Amino acid sequence: MYKTIFFKILFVGYLLFAASLSLCEDIHTSFTASVDKTEVKIGQPITYTLKAVYPLDSNPGFPEFSNQIGDFEIKSCDRKDARMKTADFMESAFKYKLSGYDIGSYIIPPAKLGLILADGSKKDYLSGQIFIEVKSALGENPEDIKDIKTALKIPGFSGSYMIIAVCLLFILCLAYLYYRSSKGLLKIGKMPSIFPHEKALNALNDLKESDLVNRGLMKTFYFRLSAIMRYYIEERFGLRAPERTTEEFLAEISNADVFNTGQRNYLKSFLKASDIVKFAKHEPQLQEAISSFEKTVDFVNETKEDFEEKEPQI
Repeated sequence: MYKTIFFKILFVGYLLFAASLSLCEDIHTSFTASVDKTEVKIGQPITYTLKAVYPLDSNPGFPEFSNQIGDFEIKSCDRKDARMKTADFMESAFKYKLSGYDIGSYIIPPAKLGLILADGSKKDYLSGQIFIEVKSALGENPEDIKDIKTALKIPGFSGSYMIIAVCLLFILCLAYLYYRSSKGLLKIGKMPSIFPHEKALNALNDLKESDLVNRGLMKTFYFRLSAIMRYYIEERFGLRAPERTTEEFLAEISNADVFNTGQRNYLKSFLKASDIVKFAKHEPQLQEAISSFEKTVDFVNETKEDFEEKEPQI
């Protein structure tokens, strides 16, 4: 009898041990992409998900997108981070709401995850590409669309009269312009466009007025501050900063002659500090955030394009 009870207990213990082994499955670093649907109609939203699984002691460089992914417009983005229960790994999921407005077959290209491991080595992971079919909202054989009717002819009205009327109107416009020009009333010049530093300073002023720092929204503040800097660099110097990871961008500017040594060092420290706040849940001090903002303003003013006001040219 006791032997029977002993073997039953032993058998139950074996089952529990096997179940624990199945739960502790081997977890590896991965970077995947998926969509909720591969066939949509024009304007219909698509949920595009990028999921990264990586060690806790590594430093990930997630892809950053400007306004679109491939041929699809980004409507919104949501991020969720969770620590894996069975290993020292982190899972980060980015969900993008996308919309397409042109009929056809499209490919969402692979995204890249740049990972710096604990030993200092670097490794890149690519997600898979995804095929999307965008179809007309009217369907293949719409029955409620009627053909265009022929033009209605007005009795007693000839097309030659219309041509004469258009010519007379054109002559009158030319005569008016000549009169204005001869009187010095008409000045034709090149309209000034907004310069990259002006656009960046306007965006920085809007960021300051949002008062995100004093409201404790540090991650949102650094996301916007980093984006302003990246777009300014792209428009000012032609470097594709918004579409690259921090490591890729820093590697590019190390060979570029548009920045001096001090500016390169500042960009390196600024972008790495921003990544730590955005992706590693670091909470900076109030003075640290204010200092980052002021140094960004100084960088824009220091690197802005030199120009002189010129007389309008005809």
